[in-house]
Amino acid sequence: MTKEEDAIAFSGFSGCASSREFYWHLAADKKEMWDKFPGAQSWKWVPGKKCTGLGPLDKQELIKVLVEDGGWYLVGGEFIY
Repeated sequence: MTKEEDAIAFSGFSGCASSREFYWHLAADKKEMWDKFPGAQSWKWVPGKKCTGLGPLDKQELIKVLVEDGGWYLVGGEFIY
């Protein structure tokens, strides 16, 4: 990672519609955290066998649902320094 914008590309996106602190939310605003990329963005979610009606995450479909139906896409977890 050489610049904050790389975090967006590592996530598989080409930009962000938000004007808020999305680099902060991605932890891309701190150079000392850049060694976490792209590993932090490479995790693939696949629903468990017991989940019904769910498929692998499709970023285009996710954005479409958020735009058309409204909502937030929040990703959380433990951040260890």
